[in-house]
Amino acid sequence: MDDYTPLLNVIFHLSRNEGTLFERYLAMPKVKGCHGSADYQIIVKGQLGRRWSDWFEGMTIEAEGAVTIIEGKVLDQSALHGLLVRIRDLGLPLISVTRVESEQKT
Repeated sequence: MDDYTPLLNVIFHLSRNEGTLFERYLAMPKVKGCHGSADYQIIVKGQLGRRWSDWFEGMTIEAEGAVTIIEGKVLDQSALHGLLVRIRDLGLPLISVTRVESEQKT
């Protein structure tokens, strides 16, 4: 039983002082419509030409100085992760990923 004592102490502390993981999940603020398609703006360090648009699922690509802005609709979280993997595979440092609400778009 001594082998498990540190782990049991941590579990007891978490459940007693901070609630269970499920309780913390329930207390988290909910984001409306976070599971469907949404518009995203992804900024990476480095320059990509517009010819990369097809590889990024038809998203708009604009090089501005030392960064590239990739914008467009992403079908779901899985598709977003796929885009981020492509950015990683190109070796481009990720600067930001922003979900753009429709009223924020110009």
